[in-house]
Amino acid sequence: MRLLPALQLATVAFAAAACGDGAPPARDAAPAAVTPAVNAPPEHYESTAGKFAVDFPATWHDAYRVVERADTLAGSRHAVEFVFKPDPAWKVQPRPLVVVRIFPKAAWEAVTKRPGDPMALKVAERGDDVFVYSVPGSNPYRPSTPAALRFDELMLGVMPGLKLTPR
Repeated sequence: MRLLPALQLATVAFAAAACGDGAPPARDAAPAAVTPAVNAPPEHYESTAGKFAVDFPATWHDAYRVVERADTLAGSRHAVEFVFKPDPAWKVQPRPLVVVRIFPKAAWEAVTKRPGDPMALKVAERGDDVFVYSVPGSNPYRPSTPAALRFDELMLGVMPGLKLTPR
């Protein structure tokens, strides 16, 4: 799947969902207490294997888990997956929010020369490493459910770009 149109579409979809449709919020929606205060510090994650740091909005606090692994997709060498941690009461499966991949420069250049839109967006570069990220093309949860609303809130926090710093 080509990701650039999906990223653009996801941005519009998440923004539309955040604006609401005029319907009252679901009764079993997550309480406002799960969202940290606006002035809270950002959620910071450092990948020692990937040699980068990423900052998410404070709303991401305790909302994800991280899976780091070697990766070979399209020539990448490492992947860090930030996976949504839904409330157990919602009885839904965790799904990826953001995947950061690290490519050797030559492999990334080969990816960008393929026809169509790129599979991910470049966010940083250090030496021979190119850092890219991808997000889901749509919300994987049923519309208007607490899981969907929380997933949208988290995705809006990283749109339109991820704050990643190579180390």
